[in-house]
Amino acid sequence: MEETFTCEECGKSFPKRQMKEVFIWEGKKRLRRELCPSCLDKAMKQGRVHGVVGDAKKAAASITPGEGNEERGSIK
Repeated sequence: MEETFTCEECGKSFPKRQMKEVFIWEGKKRLRRELCPSCLDKAMKQGRVHGVVGDAKKAAASITPGEGNEERGSIK
């Protein structure tokens, strides 16, 4: 049976392989979140995004809220 995770934004369960690791900056505090692909897209539209090395994944997104581009799409 495949491992699952629960998205910290929408609360739905997904296969662990679909988990997206995100670091969101709130002032000087960095919050780590595990999101589904759809919630990652929404989060990316809310701020400036940089690729970083993750804690649980090889790659993660670092998002600084309020400095984004509303037309940004998902990293493929």
